[in-house]
Amino acid sequence: MLMHKKKCHLYSVVINLVVVAALFFSACSPAHQYEVDMLNSQSYALHYRNLDSTKVLAKRALALSGDYPTGYAEACNNLAFVAIAKMDYKLAKQWLNQVEERSDNQIELLIADVQNMRLCQREARNKDFYAYREKAMRRLRRIGEETDNLPPREYQRAVYAQSEFAVVASTYFYYVQLEKPMMQALNQIDPDALEQDTAQYLNYLYNYGSGGAITHGTQHEILQAEFDMLIRCYMLASGPNPYPYWQANALQAISEHIQDEDNREFLIRNNLPAFQYLNIEQMPANLLAGNFAQTGAQSLQQLWRCLSDGRSPSYPCRVLLANQGLPVVARLSEPCAL
Repeated sequence: MLMHKKKCHLYSVVINLVVVAALFFSACSPAHQYEVDMLNSQSYALHYRNLDSTKVLAKRALALSGDYPTGYAEACNNLAFVAIAKMDYKLAKQWLNQVEERSDNQIELLIADVQNMRLCQREARNKDFYAYREKAMRRLRRIGEETDNLPPREYQRAVYAQSEFAVVASTYFYYVQLEKPMMQALNQIDPDALEQDTAQYLNYLYNYGSGGAITHGTQHEILQAEFDMLIRCYMLASGPNPYPYWQANALQAISEHIQDEDNREFLIRNNLPAFQYLNIEQMPANLLAGNFAQTGAQSLQQLWRCLSDGRSPSYPCRVLLANQGLPVVARLSEPCAL
């Protein structure tokens, strides 16, 4: 009987401890963590589709994340992305400063460093670019040691940060004509790790296919390899959940690849089904380059409307800018130009 009472007492103590622990951890968890994470994920998913929705969702996440520094930082990074895309660099910098002030999450701080690298590249602040790149590399090394132990959501954010670091660095090195560092940066990307992130995978395909990253092989072998990347980018971007931004950029890059008559004849001869699919207007071969460029530009007509009424563009387009006599700031192999 005494033993039975002791067991009952011990059982009661354990139950009480479990309840207290549950209450403790519940009290310590952010009140709206689930909602904030969902809003931020939805905001990120719309980066290359709808900047207005990206902004609205990030603002909602921001409003709910007063007690959730990591969620707050992620929302700020989403808002900085929108500001950079709309070429409001002053506002972008303000959002990135908020990440550093409000959070110690190394992944979100890494993403902020990478976005600062992009800002420096856009504004030709070379010294600052290298300073942020060094900070980002230190964080990458630190995160890399624990990547396999990260929860799924944080792992996806880390993969995004790593691939975006490589893309931004390669873009900068292209501008300053440092071919070897550009190729080294792109080679850091693991395409298999991007399977769950369609937008970043499209980014990878475009940057590899647009020219300069593939160097092994004959001229025709390189041309074919680049075209394979671009047509894969275009087809994937044209799927059930389309990415018009990447569709237009891939089509314009293909246009650049077939401006030369010999290159055009080689690619059409070896990829006839793909060109039959792309050539929806049944244009003769010698007019395809111009037709593809025009089709891509038409997909981005919203840009000119935005510029005309004084609003910032959702995604600048080099062809459309050039046709309107505006300065072209994007390199030929850079997407226009989030």
